[in-house]
Amino acid sequence: MTGGLAASVVGFARALRGAGLSLGPGRVHDAVAALVEVGVERRDDAYWALHAALVSRPEERPLFDEAFRRWWRAPDAVAPPALPGARLA
Repeated sequence: MTGGLAASVVGFARALRGAGLSLGPGRVHDAVAALVEVGVERRDDAYWALHAALVSRPEERPLFDEAFRRWWRAPDAVAPPALPGARLA
């Protein structure tokens, strides 16, 4: 896995934290490891690997879904917009 992808996972985790999810560095590390395990060739595999590592409560699911949709879109898209209700760091 490239450093760029790991950095993207860290940025994704920051977006989730800003939306209210409680994520420590261990869970972010687990998310990167999960992507290494399943690969990123299939979007569904990447979605569920990240979901398993980063979502721990049912009420986090809609936030995760929206963040995933916004963050992991076409590679040539501009920076992802903030999630509704996100706090600025």
